[in-house]
Amino acid sequence: MEKQDFKIMPTDNLLLAGHIEENSISLEVKIYNQEDDIYVHHEIYLPAYPLCFEYLDFSSDSDSKVNFLAIGDMQKDINIWDLDTVDALDPILTLTGHKDSVLDLSWNSLTRKTLASVSADKTARLWDLETKKTTQKFDFYKCNVQSVAFHPVEAHILLTGDCSGRASLIDCQSGSVKKWNVCKDEVEKVMWNRYNPFTYFVATSEGFVYCIDSRNESSNLFTLKAHSQMISGVELSSSCNGCLVTASADKLVKVWDVKENQPKFVKEIDPQVGTILSLSANPDYPFVFAVSGDNIAENMKVLDISTFKA
Repeated sequence: MEKQDFKIMPTDNLLLAGHIEENSISLEVKIYNQEDDIYVHHEIYLPAYPLCFEYLDFSSDSDSKVNFLAIGDMQKDINIWDLDTVDALDPILTLTGHKDSVLDLSWNSLTRKTLASVSADKTARLWDLETKKTTQKFDFYKCNVQSVAFHPVEAHILLTGDCSGRASLIDCQSGSVKKWNVCKDEVEKVMWNRYNPFTYFVATSEGFVYCIDSRNESSNLFTLKAHSQMISGVELSSSCNGCLVTASADKLVKVWDVKENQPKFVKEIDPQVGTILSLSANPDYPFVFAVSGDNIAENMKVLDISTFKA
Protein backbone atom coordinates (compact mmCIF):
# COMPACT_ATOMS: atom_id res chain seq x y z
CA MET A 1 0.00 0.00 0.00
CA GLU A 2 1.25 3.44 -0.92
CA LYS A 3 1.97 5.77 2.01
CA GLN A 4 -0.60 8.31 0.84
CA ASP A 5 -3.23 5.56 0.61
CA PHE A 6 -2.56 4.45 4.18
CA LYS A 7 -3.32 7.88 5.62
CA ILE A 8 -7.00 8.22 6.56
CA MET A 9 -8.35 11.49 5.19
CA PRO A 10 -11.16 13.59 6.72
CA THR A 11 -13.29 12.85 3.65
CA ASP A 12 -12.89 9.06 3.92
CA ASN A 13 -15.78 6.84 4.98
CA LEU A 14 -14.84 4.06 7.40
CA LEU A 15 -16.57 0.71 7.51
CA LEU A 16 -16.02 -2.05 10.08
CA ALA A 17 -16.55 -5.69 9.18
CA GLY A 18 -16.09 -8.98 11.00
CA HIS A 19 -14.32 -11.49 8.77
CA ILE A 20 -14.31 -15.25 9.35
CA GLU A 21 -12.14 -17.45 7.11
CA GLU A 22 -11.36 -21.01 8.18
CA ASN A 23 -9.59 -20.60 11.56
CA SER A 24 -8.90 -16.88 11.14
CA ILE A 25 -11.21 -14.34 12.82
CA SER A 26 -10.56 -10.64 12.28
CA LEU A 27 -12.01 -7.16 12.38
CA GLU A 28 -11.42 -5.33 9.12
CA VAL A 29 -11.21 -1.54 9.13
CA LYS A 30 -12.15 -0.60 5.57
CA ILE A 31 -12.09 2.67 3.68
CA TYR A 32 -15.01 3.18 1.34
CA ASN A 33 -15.52 6.21 -0.88
CA GLN A 34 -17.32 4.84 -3.90
CA GLU A 35 -18.39 1.48 -5.28
CA ASP A 36 -15.09 0.71 -6.99
CA ASP A 37 -12.91 2.24 -4.25
CA ILE A 38 -13.04 0.07 -1.14
CA TYR A 39 -10.11 -1.59 0.58
CA VAL A 40 -8.95 -2.92 3.94
CA HIS A 41 -6.89 -0.27 5.68
CA HIS A 42 -5.86 -2.57 8.52
CA GLU A 43 -7.23 -5.53 10.43
CA ILE A 44 -7.28 -6.72 14.01
CA TYR A 45 -7.21 -10.43 14.80
CA LEU A 46 -9.87 -11.43 17.30
CA PRO A 47 -9.79 -14.18 19.94
CA ALA A 48 -13.35 -15.39 19.36
CA TYR A 49 -16.28 -15.26 16.95
CA PRO A 50 -17.77 -11.74 17.15
CA LEU A 51 -21.53 -11.44 17.66
CA CYS A 52 -21.99 -7.67 18.02
CA PHE A 53 -20.09 -4.40 17.57
CA GLU A 54 -20.59 -1.04 19.27
CA TYR A 55 -18.59 2.09 18.52
CA LEU A 56 -17.71 4.43 21.40
CA ASP A 57 -15.47 7.46 21.82
CA PHE A 58 -14.88 7.40 25.59
CA SER A 59 -11.62 6.55 27.35
CA SER A 60 -10.90 6.89 31.04
CA ASP A 61 -7.29 7.69 30.09
CA SER A 62 -8.05 10.58 27.74
CA ASP A 63 -10.07 13.80 27.90
CA SER A 64 -10.35 13.93 24.13
CA LYS A 65 -12.52 11.67 22.00
CA VAL A 66 -11.06 8.37 20.84
CA ASN A 67 -12.01 5.70 18.29
CA PHE A 68 -12.84 2.55 20.24
CA LEU A 69 -14.93 -0.48 19.34
CA ALA A 70 -16.57 -2.81 21.84
CA ILE A 71 -17.05 -6.38 20.59
CA GLY A 72 -19.25 -8.99 22.24
CA ASP A 73 -18.29 -12.56 21.45
CA MET A 74 -19.10 -16.22 22.03
CA GLN A 75 -16.56 -16.46 24.85
CA LYS A 76 -18.68 -14.34 27.26
CA ASP A 77 -16.34 -11.34 27.17
CA ILE A 78 -16.61 -7.78 25.90
CA ASN A 79 -13.32 -6.70 24.36
CA ILE A 80 -12.66 -3.04 23.58
CA TRP A 81 -10.17 -2.27 20.81
CA ASP A 82 -8.46 0.96 19.76
CA LEU A 83 -9.25 1.36 16.06
CA ASP A 84 -6.42 3.88 15.64
CA THR A 85 -3.78 1.31 16.59
CA VAL A 86 -2.49 -0.64 13.62
CA ASP A 87 -1.34 -4.23 14.30
CA ALA A 88 -2.90 -4.24 17.78
CA LEU A 89 -2.28 -7.57 19.50
CA ASP A 90 -4.57 -7.18 22.50
CA PRO A 91 -7.68 -5.21 23.41
CA ILE A 92 -7.16 -2.16 25.58
CA LEU A 93 -9.88 -3.37 27.93
CA THR A 94 -11.81 -6.58 28.61
CA LEU A 95 -15.07 -6.60 30.56
CA THR A 96 -15.86 -9.94 32.19
CA GLY A 97 -18.98 -11.00 34.05
CA HIS A 98 -21.44 -12.61 31.65
CA LYS A 99 -21.79 -16.39 31.90
CA ASP A 100 -22.66 -16.97 28.23
CA SER A 101 -22.33 -15.33 24.80
CA VAL A 102 -22.77 -11.54 24.58
CA LEU A 103 -25.52 -10.97 22.02
CA ASP A 104 -25.81 -7.18 21.79
CA LEU A 105 -24.30 -3.93 23.06
CA SER A 106 -25.43 -0.32 23.38
CA TRP A 107 -23.20 2.63 24.29
CA ASN A 108 -24.77 5.57 26.11
CA SER A 109 -23.61 8.65 24.19
CA LEU A 110 -25.28 10.93 26.78
CA THR A 111 -23.38 9.51 29.77
CA ARG A 112 -20.37 8.44 27.79
CA LYS A 113 -18.75 6.12 30.34
CA THR A 114 -21.73 3.72 30.33
CA LEU A 115 -22.10 0.60 28.19
CA ALA A 116 -25.03 -1.84 28.24
CA SER A 117 -24.86 -5.49 27.25
CA VAL A 118 -27.29 -8.40 26.95
CA SER A 119 -26.49 -12.07 26.87
CA ALA A 120 -27.55 -15.67 26.40
CA ASP A 121 -27.11 -15.98 30.17
CA LYS A 122 -30.57 -14.29 30.49
CA THR A 123 -29.25 -11.01 31.90
CA ALA A 124 -28.65 -7.41 30.94
CA ARG A 125 -25.77 -5.45 32.48
CA LEU A 126 -24.60 -1.88 32.76
CA TRP A 127 -20.83 -1.29 32.77
CA ASP A 128 -18.79 1.66 34.02
CA LEU A 129 -15.94 2.13 31.55
CA GLU A 130 -13.89 4.01 34.17
CA THR A 131 -14.02 1.37 36.91
CA LYS A 132 -14.34 -1.44 34.33
CA LYS A 133 -17.02 -3.10 36.47
CA THR A 134 -20.71 -3.95 36.30
CA THR A 135 -22.79 -1.25 37.98
CA GLN A 136 -26.22 -2.86 37.52
CA LYS A 137 -27.43 -6.33 36.62
CA PHE A 138 -30.98 -7.14 35.48
CA ASP A 139 -31.83 -10.83 35.79
CA PHE A 140 -35.63 -10.94 35.55
CA TYR A 141 -35.51 -12.54 32.09
CA LYS A 142 -36.55 -16.15 31.45
CA CYS A 143 -34.60 -16.63 28.20
CA ASN A 144 -31.84 -15.18 26.02
CA VAL A 145 -31.80 -11.38 25.80
CA GLN A 146 -31.16 -10.61 22.15
CA SER A 147 -31.14 -6.84 21.69
CA VAL A 148 -30.56 -3.65 23.70
CA ALA A 149 -30.78 0.09 23.02
CA PHE A 150 -30.35 3.19 25.17
CA HIS A 151 -32.94 5.91 24.75
CA PRO A 152 -31.69 8.72 22.47
CA VAL A 153 -32.79 11.50 24.87
CA GLU A 154 -33.40 10.00 28.34
CA ALA A 155 -30.01 8.66 29.41
CA HIS A 156 -31.41 6.42 32.17
CA ILE A 157 -33.91 4.53 29.98
CA LEU A 158 -32.89 1.17 28.50
CA LEU A 159 -34.87 -0.95 26.02
CA THR A 160 -34.32 -4.71 25.63
CA GLY A 161 -35.88 -7.54 23.62
CA ASP A 162 -35.75 -11.27 24.40
CA CYS A 163 -36.54 -14.69 22.96
CA SER A 164 -39.99 -14.84 24.56
CA GLY A 165 -41.26 -12.04 22.31
CA ARG A 166 -41.11 -9.48 25.08
CA ALA A 167 -39.78 -5.92 25.06
CA SER A 168 -38.76 -4.46 28.42
CA LEU A 169 -38.28 -0.81 29.30
CA ILE A 170 -35.91 -0.35 32.24
CA ASP A 171 -35.55 2.81 34.30
CA CYS A 172 -31.92 2.46 35.38
CA GLN A 173 -32.36 5.10 38.13
CA SER A 174 -35.36 3.61 39.92
CA GLY A 175 -34.97 0.01 38.76
CA SER A 176 -38.61 -0.09 37.59
CA VAL A 177 -39.50 -2.17 34.52
CA LYS A 178 -42.37 -1.94 32.02
CA LYS A 179 -42.94 -5.00 29.83
CA TRP A 180 -44.71 -5.55 26.52
CA ASN A 181 -45.64 -9.03 25.32
CA VAL A 182 -45.15 -7.97 21.72
CA CYS A 183 -45.51 -11.32 19.96
CA LYS A 184 -45.01 -15.09 20.19
CA ASP A 185 -41.86 -14.91 18.04
CA GLU A 186 -38.33 -14.19 19.18
CA VAL A 187 -37.35 -10.53 19.30
CA GLU A 188 -34.30 -10.08 17.07
CA LYS A 189 -33.87 -6.28 17.20
CA VAL A 190 -35.18 -3.32 19.19
CA MET A 191 -34.64 0.27 18.06
CA TRP A 192 -35.83 3.67 19.28
CA ASN A 193 -37.48 6.04 16.82
CA ARG A 194 -35.18 9.07 16.97
CA TYR A 195 -37.83 11.19 15.22
CA ASN A 196 -40.43 10.38 17.86
CA PRO A 197 -38.56 9.14 20.94
CA PHE A 198 -41.75 8.05 22.72
CA THR A 199 -41.93 5.19 20.22
CA TYR A 200 -39.76 2.21 19.37
CA PHE A 201 -39.56 -0.63 16.85
CA VAL A 202 -39.37 -4.38 17.48
CA ALA A 203 -38.24 -6.77 14.71
CA THR A 204 -38.83 -10.51 15.05
CA SER A 205 -37.73 -13.96 13.97
CA GLU A 206 -40.86 -14.37 11.80
CA GLY A 207 -40.29 -11.23 9.73
CA PHE A 208 -42.58 -8.80 11.55
CA VAL A 209 -41.87 -5.20 12.59
CA TYR A 210 -43.95 -3.68 15.37
CA CYS A 211 -44.07 0.01 16.27
CA ILE A 212 -44.94 0.66 19.91
CA ASP A 213 -45.72 3.77 21.93
CA SER A 214 -43.82 3.50 25.22
CA ARG A 215 -46.62 5.41 26.98
CA ASN A 216 -49.20 2.77 26.01
CA GLU A 217 -48.95 -0.84 27.14
CA SER A 218 -52.11 -2.10 25.44
CA SER A 219 -51.71 -1.71 21.65
CA ASN A 220 -49.26 -1.25 18.78
CA LEU A 221 -49.11 1.79 16.52
CA PHE A 222 -48.67 -0.63 13.62
CA THR A 223 -47.78 -4.20 12.75
CA LEU A 224 -45.85 -4.79 9.52
CA LYS A 225 -45.19 -8.18 7.91
CA ALA A 226 -41.95 -7.02 6.33
CA HIS A 227 -40.24 -10.30 5.37
CA SER A 228 -40.87 -14.01 4.98
CA GLN A 229 -38.01 -14.96 7.31
CA MET A 230 -36.10 -13.63 10.32
CA ILE A 231 -35.29 -9.92 10.30
CA SER A 232 -31.54 -9.55 10.79
CA GLY A 233 -31.36 -5.77 10.48
CA VAL A 234 -33.61 -2.76 10.95
CA GLU A 235 -32.41 0.84 10.58
CA LEU A 236 -33.80 4.34 10.28
CA SER A 237 -32.25 6.83 7.89
CA SER A 238 -29.91 9.16 9.76
CA SER A 239 -31.78 12.30 8.66
CA CYS A 240 -34.80 11.37 6.50
CA ASN A 241 -37.79 11.13 8.83
CA GLY A 242 -39.87 8.00 8.19
CA CYS A 243 -37.37 6.15 6.01
CA LEU A 244 -37.13 2.65 7.50
CA VAL A 245 -34.91 -0.04 6.00
CA THR A 246 -35.18 -3.73 6.89
CA ALA A 247 -33.00 -6.72 6.00
CA SER A 248 -33.73 -10.40 6.40
CA ALA A 249 -32.53 -13.96 6.16
CA ASP A 250 -34.73 -14.11 3.04
CA LYS A 251 -31.79 -12.31 1.33
CA LEU A 252 -33.72 -9.10 0.67
CA VAL A 253 -33.47 -5.48 1.78
CA LYS A 254 -36.71 -3.47 1.81
CA VAL A 255 -37.37 0.26 2.13
CA TRP A 256 -40.52 1.56 3.87
CA ASP A 257 -42.16 4.92 4.55
CA VAL A 258 -43.43 4.82 8.15
CA LYS A 259 -43.67 8.54 8.88
CA GLU A 260 -47.46 8.52 9.45
CA ASN A 261 -47.46 5.14 11.28
CA GLN A 262 -49.08 3.59 8.21
CA PRO A 263 -46.21 1.69 6.57
CA LYS A 264 -45.92 2.11 2.82
CA PHE A 265 -43.71 -0.18 0.76
CA VAL A 266 -41.17 1.76 -1.30
CA LYS A 267 -38.57 -0.61 -2.74
CA GLU A 268 -37.22 -4.16 -2.60
CA ILE A 269 -33.50 -4.76 -3.19
CA ASP A 270 -31.59 -8.01 -3.65
CA PRO A 271 -27.99 -7.07 -2.74
CA GLN A 272 -26.82 -10.58 -3.67
CA VAL A 273 -24.76 -11.09 -0.52
CA GLY A 274 -26.54 -14.32 0.43
CA THR A 275 -28.44 -14.72 3.69
CA ILE A 276 -28.25 -11.25 5.21
CA LEU A 277 -26.55 -11.11 8.60
CA SER A 278 -26.45 -7.39 9.39
CA LEU A 279 -27.51 -3.94 8.26
CA SER A 280 -26.08 -0.55 9.27
CA ALA A 281 -27.05 3.02 8.41
CA ASN A 282 -24.46 5.65 7.52
CA PRO A 283 -24.65 8.39 10.19
CA ASP A 284 -23.77 11.18 7.74
CA TYR A 285 -25.50 10.24 4.47
CA PRO A 286 -29.25 9.58 4.86
CA PHE A 287 -29.65 7.05 2.04
CA VAL A 288 -26.44 5.01 2.41
CA PHE A 289 -26.57 1.62 4.16
CA ALA A 290 -24.08 -1.23 4.54
CA VAL A 291 -25.30 -4.81 4.35
CA SER A 292 -23.45 -8.09 4.93
CA GLY A 293 -24.25 -11.73 4.22
CA ASP A 294 -22.89 -15.26 3.95
CA ASN A 295 -22.08 -15.24 0.23
CA ILE A 296 -18.40 -16.16 0.16
CA ALA A 297 -17.84 -14.57 -3.26
CA GLU A 298 -19.28 -11.18 -2.20
CA ASN A 299 -20.34 -10.91 1.42
CA MET A 300 -20.72 -7.14 1.85
CA LYS A 301 -22.12 -4.22 -0.11
CA VAL A 302 -22.79 -0.53 0.40
CA LEU A 303 -26.22 0.51 -0.91
CA ASP A 304 -27.23 4.03 -1.90
CA ILE A 305 -31.01 3.78 -2.00
CA SER A 306 -31.32 7.28 -3.45
CA THR A 307 -30.15 5.84 -6.80
CA PHE A 308 -33.39 3.84 -7.12
CA LYS A 309 -36.27 5.55 -8.91
CA ALA A 310 -38.80 4.95 -6.11
